[in-house]
Amino acid sequence: MRIATLAVALTSARRGRSIKQGALAAAARVDVSYLAALETGRRRCASSKVLEKLCVALDLPPGERQAVLKLAALGELTESLRHYKRAPEVRAMEALLDRLRTMQPEEIRLLVRVADAIVQGNESIEVTEEE
Repeated sequence: MRIATLAVALTSARRGRSIKQGALAAAARVDVSYLAALETGRRRCASSKVLEKLCVALDLPPGERQAVLKLAALGELTESLRHYKRAPEVRAMEALLDRLRTMQPEEIRLLVRVADAIVQGNESIEVTEEE
């Protein structure tokens, strides 16, 4: 399953459990308009406290909780970048973040291998078709 944004993650988790938006907001003790803003993408980030309450109310397993928290962190980073001057470096970072959100698991594994090789000072990395 590919989830590109916090909004999609929360909405699909809630709908997958057949929970109404109002019921989730009440269970997590957050305002329903705040939850609606998160689910529609009008708000791209939320505090870790709010996210944890939503994850508990949704009874998300640890892997899904981690995914929600990572998506929230990406949303927060994207929002903070928007406040800086639109320098080419900022636009490049935004493009990278957008691309990371849509990458397939095998692409992410390859990217991690390349990054590890760079950190270790390797000048080349061998990639085979099985990867």
